[in-house]
Amino acid sequence: MEAITYVESGGNFHARGASGEGGAMQFMPATWRAFSIEVYGEYREKTPTRERYVATKMIERWIEQGMTDAQIALRWNAGGATQCSAGINKHGVAYDSCAYQKKVLAMLQ
Repeated sequence: MEAITYVESGGNFHARGASGEGGAMQFMPATWRAFSIEVYGEYREKTPTRERYVATKMIERWIEQGMTDAQIALRWNAGGATQCSAGINKHGVAYDSCAYQKKVLAMLQ
């Protein structure tokens, strides 16, 4: 989780992204809502403590499901994607999930 946090925001819980994501883990609002409900059984407002807890629980679940570090990095960055992609999102922001995945994997080394 620390590698993802570092790549996402450098650990800044007040970080805001150009596509509407926020916090140290750069949750999109809809993703936060879904993950919060999945982990807590109900929606809870995002706080730094909850953000870390929810991210940890989701990553633990993915590990238990047999996902590799590379798959987890890609899923974090690109939702349910199973392959890397690059382009411009609907907010006009460039993305490159392959580069993101490589950064996370390098941090884990």
